Amino acid sequence: MLPLTENPARLIGVFEKKGSIEPGKDADLVVLDRAWNVRRTIVAGESVYEA
Repeated sequence: MLPLTENPARLIGVFEKKGSIEPGKDADLVVLDRAWNVRRTIVAGESVYEA
């Protein structure tokens, strides 16, 4: 399964650093629950928000 962010990252030319979870990438993530509420935000691999 491809992440929903891969194609947009490719379109704007940043897929080498963003758009998927892989070693060497920026590690910026948003974790959502089933109701689409933000549960956690991770920036540069560090948790910056947790509900």
